[in-house]
Amino acid sequence: MGVPWLFVISLFCLTAGVPACPALDAWPPLAEKSLSVGSYNFKSVTSESSLAWVANGVTSSISINNGDATIAMGQEQAAYFDMDFDEAGLPLDAIGALDVNVTLSQVNLPSVPANPSFFGDIKPNGFELIKIQGPNNARVGSLVVFREQGVLKGVITYTDGNDNYIQLTDETFPLADDGKEHEYILGAPTISNSDGTGRIFLCEDGVTLIEKNNLNIVTTVVTVIRVGYSLWGQHTSGSLILHHLKYLVPQLPDLYVTAQTGDDANDGTTPASPLATAVRAAEMARAGTTVHLAEGTYRGPLKLRGNGRPWKGIKVVGENNKTAIVGSLRADSLQWSVHEGNIYKADVSGVYGSWKLTKSPRIVCEVDSAIPGVCRQRYYIARAPNYYEPGPPYEYKHIQYWYMADGGAGVPSCTPAPPGRNRWCDEDLWSYTELTDVGHFPDDGEGQFSIPPPGIQPAANLKTLPHLKGAKIFINDGRSGFWTKRFEVATHNRQAGKLTINENFLCRDPALICIRAYAQYFVYDKLNLLDSPGEYWFDEANQRLYMWKNDGVDWSEIEIMGDVDSSDEATGIDLSGKSFVTIDGVRVAFFRRGVIESGKEGDPLSQHVTLTNCHFHAISEDGIRLFRTLDSNVPGRKTQLWTITNNVFSEIDEFAIWSSPNFLQTDGSSEQGRDPTTADVSIRDFYVAHNYFTRISFHYKNPVTQRMFGPAAVSFMAATNITFVHNVIEYVGGYALSMRYVKHGSDGTPYAAADDVRYGDNLAAWNEMRMASLVKADSGIIAVSGAKPFNTLFYENHMDNTFAWTGTGSRKDSPMGAGSGMYQEWIAGGVYFRNVVWNVVEKAFTYHCSEEMECHVIFLNNMLARARRCVKQDERQQSTPAKSFTLHNNLFVSCSEATDFDRPDGAPFPREWFDVDYNMYYDIKYEDGSPGLVLHLEHGPNSDRQEFTYSTLSDLSAASSGTWLEEWEAHGSDTAYIGHLYRQQNLPPHTNNVNTAPYLSYDKKWFKPQPAQKSASNPSFPAELERLLRRYDICVPMAEDETTLTAGPYSSGEDKCFKGIGKLGGAPNLGESAFCPIIASKWPASGQTIMFGEYSFDDDPTTWKLRGATSKIDVDSGRADIRLVAGQQAYMDLDFTNTADMSYAAVVLTVRWSKMQLTPVAGTNFFNDIKPRGFELVQWNEASSISFTKALAFVVYRDQSGALRGLIGYNKPGGFEALVDDSFLLPDNDQSHTYAIGYALPTGDIFVCEDGVTVFSKTGLNIWPSTVRRLRVGYVWGADETIGGKVILDSVGLMLPATSPLPYPCPFLASIWTSDQTTTFGQYTFDDEPTTWVFGGTTANIVRTNGRAEISLVAGDEAYMDLDFANTADMSYAAVVLTVKWSEMQLTPVAGTNFHGDFKPSAFELMRMDDAGSTYDRVAGLLVYRDQSGALRGLIGFQSDVYKPLLDDTFPLKDDSEPHTYVIGYALPTGSIFVYEDGNMVFERRGLLIWPTTVRRVRVGHATWADQSIGGKLVLESIGLMVPATSPLPYPCPSLGSKWPLSGQKTIFGQYTFGEEPTMWTFGGTAANIVQTNGRAEITLAAADEAYTQLDFANTADMSYAAVALTVRWSEMQLTPAAGTNFWNHIKERGFELVQLNAASPGFPKVVSFVVYRNQSGALRGLIGYNNVDGFDALTSDTFLLEDDVRPHTYVVGYSLPTGDIFVYEDGNMVLDKTGLAISPSTVRRIRVGHPQWGDEVIGGKLVLESVGLLLPASSPPPLPCPCFRTKWPSFNEMSNFGQYTFDEDPTTWTFGGTLDHIVRTNSRAEITLAAADEAFMQFDFADMADTSYGAIVFTVRWSEMQLTPVVGTNFHTDIKPRGFEFVRMFELGSTFARTLSFTVYRDQSGTLRGIIGFTEGDPMGPFESSTYKALDGDSFPLIDDSKPHTYALGYALSTGDIFVCEDGATIFDKTGLTIWPSSVKRVKLGHVTWADEAVGGKVLVESVGFFVPQSAQCADGTCADPSRI
Repeated sequence: MGVPWLFVISLFCLTAGVPACPALDAWPPLAEKSLSVGSYNFKSVTSESSLAWVANGVTSSISINNGDATIAMGQEQAAYFDMDFDEAGLPLDAIGALDVNVTLSQVNLPSVPANPSFFGDIKPNGFELIKIQGPNNARVGSLVVFREQGVLKGVITYTDGNDNYIQLTDETFPLADDGKEHEYILGAPTISNSDGTGRIFLCEDGVTLIEKNNLNIVTTVVTVIRVGYSLWGQHTSGSLILHHLKYLVPQLPDLYVTAQTGDDANDGTTPASPLATAVRAAEMARAGTTVHLAEGTYRGPLKLRGNGRPWKGIKVVGENNKTAIVGSLRADSLQWSVHEGNIYKADVSGVYGSWKLTKSPRIVCEVDSAIPGVCRQRYYIARAPNYYEPGPPYEYKHIQYWYMADGGAGVPSCTPAPPGRNRWCDEDLWSYTELTDVGHFPDDGEGQFSIPPPGIQPAANLKTLPHLKGAKIFINDGRSGFWTKRFEVATHNRQAGKLTINENFLCRDPALICIRAYAQYFVYDKLNLLDSPGEYWFDEANQRLYMWKNDGVDWSEIEIMGDVDSSDEATGIDLSGKSFVTIDGVRVAFFRRGVIESGKEGDPLSQHVTLTNCHFHAISEDGIRLFRTLDSNVPGRKTQLWTITNNVFSEIDEFAIWSSPNFLQTDGSSEQGRDPTTADVSIRDFYVAHNYFTRISFHYKNPVTQRMFGPAAVSFMAATNITFVHNVIEYVGGYALSMRYVKHGSDGTPYAAADDVRYGDNLAAWNEMRMASLVKADSGIIAVSGAKPFNTLFYENHMDNTFAWTGTGSRKDSPMGAGSGMYQEWIAGGVYFRNVVWNVVEKAFTYHCSEEMECHVIFLNNMLARARRCVKQDERQQSTPAKSFTLHNNLFVSCSEATDFDRPDGAPFPREWFDVDYNMYYDIKYEDGSPGLVLHLEHGPNSDRQEFTYSTLSDLSAASSGTWLEEWEAHGSDTAYIGHLYRQQNLPPHTNNVNTAPYLSYDKKWFKPQPAQKSASNPSFPAELERLLRRYDICVPMAEDETTLTAGPYSSGEDKCFKGIGKLGGAPNLGESAFCPIIASKWPASGQTIMFGEYSFDDDPTTWKLRGATSKIDVDSGRADIRLVAGQQAYMDLDFTNTADMSYAAVVLTVRWSKMQLTPVAGTNFFNDIKPRGFELVQWNEASSISFTKALAFVVYRDQSGALRGLIGYNKPGGFEALVDDSFLLPDNDQSHTYAIGYALPTGDIFVCEDGVTVFSKTGLNIWPSTVRRLRVGYVWGADETIGGKVILDSVGLMLPATSPLPYPCPFLASIWTSDQTTTFGQYTFDDEPTTWVFGGTTANIVRTNGRAEISLVAGDEAYMDLDFANTADMSYAAVVLTVKWSEMQLTPVAGTNFHGDFKPSAFELMRMDDAGSTYDRVAGLLVYRDQSGALRGLIGFQSDVYKPLLDDTFPLKDDSEPHTYVIGYALPTGSIFVYEDGNMVFERRGLLIWPTTVRRVRVGHATWADQSIGGKLVLESIGLMVPATSPLPYPCPSLGSKWPLSGQKTIFGQYTFGEEPTMWTFGGTAANIVQTNGRAEITLAAADEAYTQLDFANTADMSYAAVALTVRWSEMQLTPAAGTNFWNHIKERGFELVQLNAASPGFPKVVSFVVYRNQSGALRGLIGYNNVDGFDALTSDTFLLEDDVRPHTYVVGYSLPTGDIFVYEDGNMVLDKTGLAISPSTVRRIRVGHPQWGDEVIGGKLVLESVGLLLPASSPPPLPCPCFRTKWPSFNEMSNFGQYTFDEDPTTWTFGGTLDHIVRTNSRAEITLAAADEAFMQFDFADMADTSYGAIVFTVRWSEMQLTPVVGTNFHTDIKPRGFEFVRMFELGSTFARTLSFTVYRDQSGTLRGIIGFTEGDPMGPFESSTYKALDGDSFPLIDDSKPHTYALGYALSTGDIFVCEDGATIFDKTGLTIWPSSVKRVKLGHVTWADEAVGGKVLVESVGFFVPQSAQCADGTCADPSRI
């Protein structure tokens, strides 16, 4: 939606008519950005809003009534309200203000004498109303109320830094004492521990009563916020009435966190002052905060204290996929020692920060430091056999790599495994507790019945394994392989090869004994099993961790996640009760749970949460866990509107996403999972899309008993409105997707009703799911149960290769529980459409119904292939008859049995249950090749059992006539030739034996549709399916091409498409950005919206008008209070008749209901009952000038019970209809609520959203008005009888789809211009002097006043405004936009219809667009006149072969006193001209033969004509020129891209407009000849007397490309025409050089020269010259004309040295372009502009310069002093220079030190006398800089007057120090003043002037005594030794140990990697700082000095990087 406008309102809405508290203005940030928390008006102590406030003290003294709290006072029985920081989402923040609305008139306070003492008078007779305090009862600030001599007063108290209780009794103040409610704001926005920066203020009704600064407040945190009868008041009585409470804190837009360099002591508000931990950021974040997590690893959970709000969400954003939040400990934090061999151990009995270990670690991982939070290799708890992950082709057979038992109580003498053997022969040895393994049935691949492939499992058994007592064991049963459970080993007899377990192993039923031959098992969790790298074991008793790490792995590369059960450390991100939160780009790893929303009873709801671009990895339980308990006392607390998109879930032990409400008490008596008022389930409205799930559920603790239904990648339990689309799930231990809505069977008690997911639909579509059920038995890819009939749609999912190997058992004879595809059980009904299930072992689709509910299934257009059964109706009891099973248009391929319906003993199936027809059967046969069954049906009582088996449809047809099966599959086909490409693949036959089933990929082209398939399809379509397709806006083309999977039905070969209104492909995003989720489904453009007329009542509205009884509307403090009086409607109008299309719209308003007084209605009839006592808040009307028929109305009223309700009404052809039966509850509290009331006329939709939740939606309404043209909001209509109070509006606006044309200025632009995106040039509103427009004609007739121009209209006396834009390359499309009032004009009606004879004398041309020729022919002109009847009209004229007025197309103009906006535009390529009036097209012509080819001037006003009769005034309010966004802007030069790199992107350096003293340009020559005036420079031209402005940039590394841009006027020059064409003899003498670009070598040779002169004819011309190897070359054959008039002109004079180019642009037009010139200077180092040279003979007048600047390519380094900045510093081109000083006045930041009389300031420089051991220097302190990691001193100095004695050797201390001197010293401010950087100047033994760098070297953490000063005497460098000034940059980068020196822009010293001891720089000295002990003299001359820092650096007081400090 763009700007989140809905909540850009006053965030602390005060009492009506009261301004905001002025004292808040000084908050950081400003007051308009404040945020209120814990807002509460005492409606109920259990209401949602009361959670943040807790009644304390003598609570029996508090009564709640009508939104107020009354506290009975007396005898110090204190009763008050405390803020609950957690519930308010408020960190312990020192910055805040308590806002209280209170009535004090009923409080009885004894009067105290004048000048009372606090303890003797005030304390016993007054009371503490407001208290903000910190620990130990230390007050931050409190308000005490008392009476002094009868006057109600207040006094402020606080506790100072010495723990003194301060009472400001000398500054008491009166309080309002009028019996009314008043608002008080007590704030302590700045408190600090005794540092004198504390501040307290108190405001009353928006007026500051007291403000105290510079206080020593003791505490630094706030722990108690209290309001009420808080303390004291021994003699008080009466009642204190509280109306409203809230706490105000500043917003915190951004928090920056950097693990490597941050510090939690920082404020975190800028990148330069980051926090260190995500934990701290989560504590600080509040509504509107974005937490920026830099790359790195963040330890500890992220638990948000604050909560987001609509349009002010909390965002946590990671960086570059390298931001990880981890809950682990790095192994190198522990002390490891060798246990034995390769096994190490560590004592973990301590606590490491927040990490602890009391149980075995859940996850141990090797990690790669380059990718934070990613497990490179997982370690496993010690086990046998060792953990093995099989690869292809056995990757789905995990359990077969366990050990295999020989038996239970012993080894059988038989072989109980088929084929051909008795599988019961060992029954006497089956056991509940004993397991025997002696190697009898080999499990190493060597025996006849071995299952694992050879060489995989170790040849071990219970005889060879170590002693196992106390170890844990997992056993997969030997009966069917269906059951797996964990036990503890009770005994182990190694000699017998037998162990016993600690409890019975039952296969669900006690009669089913699990431990038998072929049971599989592994043992683990014992030290003697730790035998390989990558294993660990934990000794819980002794708190020892043992580990065998891989060779070559460092302990720092291992992460350990402890076992944490209930602490906050268990969860990576805790979002419990949080709303409007976005987590983006964060990896969450090594936690028990990644994200949790575990709303407990009493927790707020959680909604609008977005998780996107995240990676949930290495989680020991759930990636996202949702667990919500509903509160029966507070309805509506749900977990809803979550968006989970574009995430990766990997290496998660149990569920990637798991949800379940706490929907049953243990006794089954209370359904806490459903809303007590609506029966909605508590977890709903989830959008899960484009996620990738892999390696999930492999380490699920216990697939049978640990949780209901076993593991799944994604499990939505008892949740609804789930949209699960475009996800990929693969490699999962259990189900891929489980959607369960009801408990069943032995797992628990079912819901009481089948519609347990009331009001919800679900969609699973376009997902790819494969390789599921790799560990779990009896499972499939998708599992569904308990759904409401026909509310869940499975559409176009692709599922393949699911085996569930364990379910077949090792006995090889039972496929029971093998892998299925879609698994529907205990379900009321699902809809399956166009899905593919491929290559599953058991059932492609299976379903069975519960005993408690009806069963409905629609199964259409699916393809089921390669399964034992394609469709299986399972053999479960169905005591309640199913309503329907529709099986149509499916493909059944390569199954043993296509359809199998089986019912146990009971009544036969009713025939009406089944509608099976139109299906296609192919390759239906058993795995041995024998014919399979197209139908197997068995039902009826055992005494009369019926069984039907048919191998072909012809058999079925022949046998079914007149029987129960008649018409079964009457139109199906099993003979059609389909899948011939599939047959060509020669795939192995389908097998029912999972042990040999191969993994097979699938290609949809194998089954492209054939004619036979189309003819066999049913053309009908179930209504239930169509409803879901429309609900989810799924377009299904019914006649598909041959590349698509076959799916019917087909309808006469034509496309039939079910398509809704929203976006194709699924539900809308329900995150924070979607204010009203239904909009996306009702409107085009996916709910993208724009806002028009947005208004928040902060000033006079511009688009809305106040109408009706406007005196009843009070607009103030950012809201409108509309008083409600019967029959006196008052409202706001928004007319938008200029909008072409209003088919879709919504009014969005924020409103408060609490002050209304509505009488409950007497009945339910709208006109008789509701209309008289309710009122219309919103009314949409059509455009009829007579009736303004209502398209839509929103009525507010109280029903007969007094409940506040809303109702929608609309007009249909028969009249107004009120939808009384669809009214809806409104929240009846004092909070602001935001509503979107919208419609979609094409589909007859009306909807209402409240705070982002849809509360009303109707579709298919026959709304009679065809459009909407007016909107009214307020008290619009109704309430004929009784109404009172007021309705409070906080904001209002109109929402339109992004595709709608905007109501301003002109929707037609998109259809006629190349782009509807426009830019406006020359926009002018007459409020100051225009810059681009000029006044012309009789300018005295133009008066500018009140932001408008009044043009007196006088016949024949034009007065207008001109805009010239000759420098614009392309004006093919343009429009003038102007706002004008006609009412003051006096026009005489024209006498006839002849243009020249009638129109011209009486009309005038308001606007004309002209070309650039001498005649200024019109492209378009607008004539204004009155016709013969006196009507005001407009007429367009243009120039063709002659001027053509379009007399046949005149148009009326609005003739009133209002201003109107006109857009008059053209499109020359199509010959189009158009006019819009207030957004409505009033004129358009295309195909006109317009003669001018471009436009170069616009004239507006009284442009021409009106020769005879005209008068009055024309009032213009604004004008501007609109061009397409694709047009080049009118400045300065369109084709630099062809000359320069990077497409002509340019930067401007040294831009100067002569309005003030230049900073980079200097004046040269005869400076007295230059006068600056009126923002320009006037240079007097005198022969041979140069005067110019100069820019030196010797410090720029690369000047290969540059251009001078200047604006100049020629008109005041006096030039004599040249006598000839020879440059040296003629031109040079009488012309002058305007621009000179010089090189840096001696003599400053010209690179480019621009000469101005007059030729022999007197024409003004320009000439370019340059230097080549032979000297100066003037291009006299390439001179060019210059515009010779009074206007300013802009020139761009540029060059490209690599290509030898020189070019000149004049007003954007190229006038010279030369390339390939042999320019000899290799660079440019100086620019002169003005009169730099020549003009030797005759020259005079003035040259007027308006601006000058240097253009560089964007790729050029900026002209900073030193190129080292680029590589050393961050943001090298964004630097702040502070402390700049040029010695021309007293310094402000620098101070002088040492021998002060040795420093003399003269001639804008400092002359420092050098004397041995007698220092004199300048000093600059910048201790307020928070970050001085990077810095540089930049100074300009002359060395020539120094007297230095050459040194006698090269030793620094003995030779250089005595005779050199330290010129610059940067150091810290500690006790040592250690040098960070030192610059010493000396002369070496040869007398050469040199510099040397020194620094203090040492360990930054060590003592100074261990640090030493180090002089880099081996890296000294020569200094330029002449009389000129030279500029030096002396800089450092502490983070990399860099020091560098630049001299005149060239690097002369650069060292990196130095170990610099001081950690910061806090002071710099320059001059004669120290040393020079023996011989030094003369002077050093300093001309300027300054200090550079990166712009990102911050300082403690926020000012040091401020330009004002420069």
